[in-house]
Amino acid sequence: MLFLEGGTYYDAAKLISGIANLSTYFDVDLKGHNFRVALISAYIGSKISYSKDFLKNLFLAALFHDIGILFFERKEQKKLLIEDNTKNELVHLHAYIGYELFKNYPYFRKAAAIIKEHHKSYRDFLRAKAEIPFSSQIIYFADRIDVFVNKRLQDDGSFVKVLPKLKDRLVAERSKTLHPLIVDIFLNSFYDKEAFWFTLYTDEEFLRLEVTNWLENIGFMIPLDKLLTIVDFFGYLIDFKSPFTATHSSSVAQTATHLASLFGFSSEE
Repeated sequence: MLFLEGGTYYDAAKLISGIANLSTYFDVDLKGHNFRVALISAYIGSKISYSKDFLKNLFLAALFHDIGILFFERKEQKKLLIEDNTKNELVHLHAYIGYELFKNYPYFRKAAAIIKEHHKSYRDFLRAKAEIPFSSQIIYFADRIDVFVNKRLQDDGSFVKVLPKLKDRLVAERSKTLHPLIVDIFLNSFYDKEAFWFTLYTDEEFLRLEVTNWLENIGFMIPLDKLLTIVDFFGYLIDFKSPFTATHSSSVAQTATHLASLFGFSSEE
């Protein structure tokens, strides 16, 4: 908690990390995917701009890029987490659902626009530059990287076998489906770095800690009113996903608030 002119600010890094980890509890097939996409996106984004606003919205969008998948059945989710999914209409639908979920929350509005276009290829980007944020291209690239590498690690179990295949794919898709600048940054700065791959594909708790560290470094000190909108969104996702808990979170919150007022808690408390 930090007291500044204009009100009280809270560090929401761990809260946002926890919300982003929801997918782990809803479907094991999504486990770690959004964290890895967020880190890959952040590494690449940091080579493009030092703007905290740019990195913050890129990171938020990457963390929640697949949030729309949670509203699909599991068999539909699995179809989206494959390499060649461009013909699946649900690919763009889940991106649009993510946009609709986030667009009405001021703190997530810029991230929402990025999420909406995160499955558009470089060809799409060239045809509609004004409509597709560059950050969406970074997330598209990061998403394709993780799907490609994670599947082959499960099959082959060795980076020695996987990475040369990855490089061949990136070179083949450069300036076709993948933005050439992003491909070049990745190959020149991260492709051959052991620490990069170790961070992404080793211990799950270490992965989450790295995500939280990035959130803290970018800076997620936010005022109470915005913090409450994030908490409200968190409860909405849980209640919406499970029909057994529909409106449960909000009802508990209202009851707790009423009880707190009876015990003399302040509005902020």
